[in-house]
Amino acid sequence: MKRLSFFLASMIAGIAGLMAEQPMWSVSGTVFDFEGRAVPGAAIFAKADTVAYGMTTGSEGEFEMLFEPTDSVYLKVTMTGYKPVERRIRTEKEKTEIDIVLEDRTAKLDEVTVEADMAETTRGGMKYYINSYQREASNDAYTLLNSMNIPGIDVDRRSGKASTATGEAITYYIDGHPTSDMELRAIRPKDVLRVEFYDYPLPQFDMKRPIINYVMKKYEYGGYVSLSGTQGFLNENGNYRANFVFNKKKLTYMLLLNGVYSDINEGTNTKESYRMEENGGFDLSRERNYIDGKSRNYNLGATGILQYQSDGLMLQNVVMLNYNKQPKKIASDFLNYTPELMPPTESWSSATSKGIQPFWMLYARKQIKKNQMIAVSTRFQYANTESNSLYALRTDGFNPIANDAKSHAYNYMIGTQYSYSFKNNCTLTFFPRVDGNISHVRYTGTNPSLQDVGQTTINVPLYYQGLFKNKYEFSVTVQGTIQTYKVNDNKRNTEISPTASIYLNIPLSKHARIGSNISYITTPAQAAMRSETTQQIDEITLQRGNPDMGMYNTMFANVFYTHVFGNFMLSPYAYTTHYFDSPKSTYNIENGMLVKSYADGIGDSHYVGAGVNGSLSLLGKSLVLKAGAMYDSYNYTGLYDRHGNYCSYSLGASYYYRKFSVSLSYKSRQKGFNNGDSHYEIKPSYDFFMTYGHRSWYFEAGCSNVFNKGWYEKTDITAKNYLATNWSYSDSMNPQFYVKVSYSFDFGRKLQHTKPMEIDSKIDDGIMKSY
Repeated sequence: MKRLSFFLASMIAGIAGLMAEQPMWSVSGTVFDFEGRAVPGAAIFAKADTVAYGMTTGSEGEFEMLFEPTDSVYLKVTMTGYKPVERRIRTEKEKTEIDIVLEDRTAKLDEVTVEADMAETTRGGMKYYINSYQREASNDAYTLLNSMNIPGIDVDRRSGKASTATGEAITYYIDGHPTSDMELRAIRPKDVLRVEFYDYPLPQFDMKRPIINYVMKKYEYGGYVSLSGTQGFLNENGNYRANFVFNKKKLTYMLLLNGVYSDINEGTNTKESYRMEENGGFDLSRERNYIDGKSRNYNLGATGILQYQSDGLMLQNVVMLNYNKQPKKIASDFLNYTPELMPPTESWSSATSKGIQPFWMLYARKQIKKNQMIAVSTRFQYANTESNSLYALRTDGFNPIANDAKSHAYNYMIGTQYSYSFKNNCTLTFFPRVDGNISHVRYTGTNPSLQDVGQTTINVPLYYQGLFKNKYEFSVTVQGTIQTYKVNDNKRNTEISPTASIYLNIPLSKHARIGSNISYITTPAQAAMRSETTQQIDEITLQRGNPDMGMYNTMFANVFYTHVFGNFMLSPYAYTTHYFDSPKSTYNIENGMLVKSYADGIGDSHYVGAGVNGSLSLLGKSLVLKAGAMYDSYNYTGLYDRHGNYCSYSLGASYYYRKFSVSLSYKSRQKGFNNGDSHYEIKPSYDFFMTYGHRSWYFEAGCSNVFNKGWYEKTDITAKNYLATNWSYSDSMNPQFYVKVSYSFDFGRKLQHTKPMEIDSKIDDGIMKSY
């Protein structure tokens, strides 16, 4: 009996010991309000399997709960004055971090959002919340947006260029203020609260669309230093940055430094064949190849930013200085004439350019009353550039052609915005703006000339926004543009052009919406196109503007649909664009030279396209699949009479495991069909990269298009006085292999937070009783 008792006691003690040694898992994070401030004293109820936990957030809004290993944890967060949040968290690692965002109960009708598994529909767009996988697979604003795999948004992970599925360029904002590439690369994903996408014009974003807005966590004090370096191979390039950020109450100070170099030429080659119908006609064919295949560009930059932000005022002052130098670009040409007016010739050309660009911007926005807002913005940029080029024929009897230039360019802008909101959810916005461009270019060498261009554009838009049936949003824009330009000593010209646009945002359900816009735009031709100055482009081509250029009209319309089905997001779209007699290039023959100029009234251009994009998250968001398909067509009438059709598809997958991630994307061959005399083909392309994040360190390595054979294009054009066939092709599609390393550390950081509120005991009791 004693032996049995001893055996049972030993077994129970052993089981208890094993249970005691089993590691506990944790869920931790911070509770914020919609403005990015920490919320202390919020009540958190958690349920894992059959065990329930309860606690309140600390003075910085932080919380942490320990529990036995499980697949998921249910969280419910409540706070007086805020709407409760319920969320189920997947736990596939010992430590899970998540940020919870509370919405104010007093939000207006047009600000009410509906949660849909980390994505929320809202006025004019979507709000996307970031999970721990996406944060760990990123180190700046661009890589974060790429890692979020938002369908309908195409963003290059390295350059940061982003566009919608319809091809509209996306403008970036941070906390509602305009931003720059330097500031976006200084962002750390762990400081981003959420990412917002708006394709509907809103006063808080200067009525621009489409935009991406990063909402940041707010810090009371402290800062961080981040260092990053990216080195590319094959096409050699480097990008090295140092960022210093410091917060003190309502002020933020930034010093951002960068050094970049890149090889511009990727081995692109061209073949051209012209039939000149002058003096009996002759054929000229040209083949251009780059000799050494390299043209390296250097850029050094420094940016200083001072920001002030309070509940009703936002102020930003930016000073930037850039130095750019492109030392050498060498190309080889082989010219052949039929009949043989002159012997075949071979030539070479080189070009060098350098310049310095200071930039200054001031932006201020003030909430005057609850229903009124005013904003003022101004910027100034100066560019000083020196360039020289040489075209030397390698056949006796020809003199080298030199074309040197010195230019000074000034760009400025000043604008103001006033918005007034009515009680019936309608808003009237007035946003006048003046843009100016002044350039002075002196060409020396074989063909000396002087080009002075001055252009001033005054935009006077008026926006009216409202709700139809208290649900459907609409925005009507009427804009008048006054443009004054002068080239050299020519007569100053002034033109007035109207623009009208209608934008719609139609919520279909809690998780679905339709967006659409229709625009009719009248645009004056650029002043540079009207300059009569003759510029030497190469050894057989001259370029000259056309002072008789007039205005042209454009009509654009698109429609898109967004639906969030929990872990699945779908986004089909369609668009059409029509250019009425837009400016086009024309060619004429003068003294055996090909003169390129511009003309209008020679035909329309029409584009139509449609497609669909989607993403699916599986395995607790550790696996994300993406797919898309598109079709585009164009039709030119008049002088350039041709048409074309193109289609392609794309696939992508991202897998996250603990602190590692692997991503692969593929774009199919894009090839034209039923294109008449125009032939166009782009080979398949792909991107592959891996990331690893550990505390303050971040590592990334990737490659793209290493084995691709490049692209090919052939176009036959019939135009005034000549027939031309142009072949363009590339030996490769910019192959890349790169490695990125970054490191950052904080010093003295302290979150801003709302004033602690007393916990409503009735709400707490309700939480505990319901489970």
